[in-house]
Amino acid sequence: MVERLIKKYESVSFKNGKFLSDKSYAYDTVYFLTKFVRDYSIDGIYYHTKFKDLFKLYIADVFNKDADNSDIGNYYSDFFHVLIYAGVLSSRNHGAYKILDYETINYICERMENAYIFLYVLVYFTMKNSGTLELYKKFCENNTLADKKGYLDKIHKILYRENPSVKGKIDQQWALQNTEYLMNVLSFINEQPRISRELNIYDNKIKDIEMISVNVNGSRTIRKKNNAYLESFDYAYVKNELKDLMIRK
Repeated sequence: MVERLIKKYESVSFKNGKFLSDKSYAYDTVYFLTKFVRDYSIDGIYYHTKFKDLFKLYIADVFNKDADNSDIGNYYSDFFHVLIYAGVLSSRNHGAYKILDYETINYICERMENAYIFLYVLVYFTMKNSGTLELYKKFCENNTLADKKGYLDKIHKILYRENPSVKGKIDQQWALQNTEYLMNVLSFINEQPRISRELNIYDNKIKDIEMISVNVNGSRTIRKKNNAYLESFDYAYVKNELKDLMIRK
């Protein structure tokens, strides 16, 4: 399936529209929300207006939030942007979305790891076609934080220029976060340091899947998260599937 994903996304670029956001860069958001859209689609159409309230309750249950939490809307809005960007969904009138690619929908829903693989391939070719993948390879090859920071800054300057959804200054939060998301998606399986929202480089590498998961305890978390899937995430499976696209093998 990865070979087919490569064929689908080898020409993807920022010209496709808005891409990753705060929730959608995480594989667990993509996994759970894709399952909902698939299961509640009717003849290949997901009618968001009809199922919006149920979708909110589903998100609240999965991510253990209050149903009236204002943040819940960001989950599905960010998610829709990614699947539209990938050509998996298309937006229709009156809050409806047409499923264009059932193969990818079913692949994502098959197992949690596939949602990460889908995002990795999408990010990989987005960066390749923006001219930043070779810089990312150099980022991986150099071990000192100073060298890595130099390549990170070069990557950020290019991504800022190429991404049409970033309309503010290069040091504004939305611009910085877009670079952060792409870097951290690639850097998880390539075992590279995590990037902060300020584009600082942490000393620790992204080794645990929870470091790129949304459904984890945070500083504002009150309830215990239902995320036992973190313990069973199959790293070996992901590495094998992505062996031809990994930077650090």
